[in-house]
Amino acid sequence: MANPQHLDQLSNSMVDWQTWREQTSNEKVDLSNTSLAREIFGRKFTALSVNITPIISVIFSLIFAVTCWLLPSRDLLEKFNIRSNLSLQIFSALILVFFILGLRIFLSYLTVLISGTIMSRFIEISHMGFGGLDLSYFDLHDADFSNSDLNGVNLAKANLAGANLTGTNLTRVRALETDFRHANMTGVCIKEWQCEGAKFDGVKCHFFYQEENGEERYPSNRDFADDEFSELLQDAQKRNRLLKLLSVRLEKGKSDENLRKVIELLDSSSVEAIFDPYLEDNALRNLEKLCGFGATLSPSLRLLTSKKVEKRLTKTQVDEFFQKFSNSGEIRQMRDSEHRRFLLLSGGYALIIGCSLNDISKNEVAFVEFDRIDRDFFDAEWEIASRIC
Repeated sequence: MANPQHLDQLSNSMVDWQTWREQTSNEKVDLSNTSLAREIFGRKFTALSVNITPIISVIFSLIFAVTCWLLPSRDLLEKFNIRSNLSLQIFSALILVFFILGLRIFLSYLTVLISGTIMSRFIEISHMGFGGLDLSYFDLHDADFSNSDLNGVNLAKANLAGANLTGTNLTRVRALETDFRHANMTGVCIKEWQCEGAKFDGVKCHFFYQEENGEERYPSNRDFADDEFSELLQDAQKRNRLLKLLSVRLEKGKSDENLRKVIELLDSSSVEAIFDPYLEDNALRNLEKLCGFGATLSPSLRLLTSKKVEKRLTKTQVDEFFQKFSNSGEIRQMRDSEHRRFLLLSGGYALIIGCSLNDISKNEVAFVEFDRIDRDFFDAEWEIASRIC
């Protein structure tokens, strides 16, 4: 859990925080397992409540005091048999004391209640991404944020070098020119975050999530290699693609719907090559549908299949397909079949599909990959494959 003293310090101004960090340079900052914006705003509003309540109480007390001294109720005085000026003064003073005590208790409760409502609204706004906790320029190097919720926090130009961000929710975080060098970011959620100009050298990350609550893990079937995540984020084109949809779930019996999901994964990329050992006439028809839904095929599209479909892949269908969609396209046949299916996309990406394009109405997962493994494999197989049709 986060250290309460560290949260108290972070709720102060940036200058106070920087001074405290310099004075306690050997102390490990623990901000783990907490909703950071809620904790900091809570402390700020509590401090505000403490400062405002006495002021309001004094104002109301003065008003009531003047009323008690100048306008005493005759009926009330007679009821308690109060006739002398001294008794009147004592009676008014007692009423005033009890009123002040009650008023302070009521105002304290009311202020805390209002502050809590305002704080909740601030948190809601923060999570919507329109503002919130501002930690820009803060020195947070080597801090432990593991499993914390930083939703909507502004970290622009902050120093998070060496920070522990494992399992941290960075949804809608503004991290422009933020220093993340050598931070551990395994398991972070990067939904809708902004990280232009940020430094990611030496970042450790085995995987991340595209959705909150540990949903949509990427990569779904492996871990990032050393420096792979760092290199992806430092490439502007790949970073922008990384923040978009990277995987979809295909469903049995929903061929057209699944094709539209594939279109979402293609984004603005065109299909440059297809590896499918079972590619036959029906796969070409599905590719035509894919183009009808908005997909773009490269003019020099390469199709790689195997001997298994020799009788189910006709020259007429292939010629019609290439004439219509890819004039310079070519199809080749592998010597040995591989149980893999993928599309190579422009921009250096690969779209992995668990089922053949012949029948895409199955329960499978399709996802985008960024490494060159599939492209290198395809190129090697293409060189030794024989041309058909």
